Amino acid sequence: MADIDVMPIYEASPIYGAFLILLFLIVIIFVGLNVFFSIMAATLMEEAYSKNRETDPEQEAIVVVCGMIKDKIAKTIKLEKRIKAMSPGLHKRLYGTKKKEDGGASGDESP
Repeated sequence: MADIDVMPIYEASPIYGAFLILLFLIVIIFVGLNVFFSIMAATLMEEAYSKNRETDPEQEAIVVVCGMIKDKIAKTIKLEKRIKAMSPGLHKRLYGTKKKEDGGASGDESP
């Protein structure tokens, strides 16, 4: 990229020249940020959807323990009951399929 001389624009109209110089710098900064974020997004997407990813047993154990802690806290504060009382629609979206699966399994066991 060649150097450009913006001083003639600035000398002709200082306010307009300063505005154009500032606008040019802002556009260059935004283009650089856009390239940076697109590289980051592409890298994260490749990592998330890569098929040959090795599973780390420590990470799996952490996920299981976090799930158990979440379930214990939800049972302790009776989260499902509170959600059902405050927002039945949200309760149906969150727990509706779980109740159907449980109800179908118990219905099959009964004669």
